[in-house]
Amino acid sequence: MPPTRRRDGLCYRALVTLDPQQKDATSHTRERNRSQRFDLDPADFDRARRGWIASLADVHVRDDQGRTASDIGRYSFLEDDC
Repeated sequence: MPPTRRRDGLCYRALVTLDPQQKDATSHTRERNRSQRFDLDPADFDRARRGWIASLADVHVRDDQGRTASDIGRYSFLEDDC
């Protein structure tokens, strides 16, 4: 995992490293992306810019059988000091 860095007084950990040699999406990717379009509520962008959308009472996302599909609590370290 890339190191923690300080930026604008905030701590963050880069989870993805961008490739400086990015290529355009293939026609297959563009077609698949078009098929997944959905209407967006413009107010969602305003809420996201303000930085707070909602809290989760349970940090575990579960599948239909009740198994943990994702544990958002794993990212609680991001609240710690650098």
